[in-house]
Amino acid sequence: MLEQSERELEWDDDSERCFTIVQGLTPVQALQVLVPDAVTDIAPAREVEHWLDAPWGLDEQVEYPEIAFAGTHEGWTWVFEPNGFAGSNFEPSTSTPVPSRYISVYWNINAVMRFRYLVDGKLGRDFDPLFRADDGADNELNGVDLDADLLVGEPVPEGDPLPQEDDIDWTEPRKASMSLLVNLSGVSWPSTNDLVRSATAAVGYTI
Repeated sequence: MLEQSERELEWDDDSERCFTIVQGLTPVQALQVLVPDAVTDIAPAREVEHWLDAPWGLDEQVEYPEIAFAGTHEGWTWVFEPNGFAGSNFEPSTSTPVPSRYISVYWNINAVMRFRYLVDGKLGRDFDPLFRADDGADNELNGVDLDADLLVGEPVPEGDPLPQEDDIDWTEPRKASMSLLVNLSGVSWPSTNDLVRSATAAVGYTI
C-alpha cells in the first residue's frame, strides 16, 4: 500500500468536490466525456477561470457556475471539480471514447458521497463510503441529515469489496476514499491546489 502524506491528503474539508482519474484519454477527451453539458469551450485553465464571474453579468442569470480542471499525472489523466459532480455520473457509451480505467470520488457538504471504479467500461465498484465501515461504529460524518434530493444518482452498493480496500480505516470516509483511489491507481496524488496549478485544460458548466 502506498503512503500518502497528510499534506497530499488535504482533501478532507467541508467543500463539495469531485476528483476523477482515467487512463486512455487525454485531458481534452476526458473533459468531453465527463462534462458533456459544458457551456464554454475547452481551453487552457487561465482562459476559462472568468466563467465563475461571467454568468452574473449575463442578461439571463445563470446559477451555480462551475469549472472542471484537467491535467495529467504519472500516467493518469485527472479531472477535478471543486464544487461539482459531473465526473461521478459517467456512464460508458458507444458514442464516446471509453477510458480503460476510471476511478471517481465525490462528496458534498451534506455528507453525500460516492466512489466508483470501472475497467474497460465495466463497473467494478460503486458504493457510498460513508457507510463502508465494517465494524458498525459511528464514523465522522454520521448524524448529518442526508437530503435525498442531493444524492448523485442515488447509488446503491455494487460490486464486491476490492482487495485494495483492505486495511483502510473507513471511519474517516473522505480520507479513506482518497486512500482507496491511491491504492487502485498505484500513484500518490498532490494537493488540490497543486493540481489546479498544473491543469492543462478546463471547461465551464453549470450545476
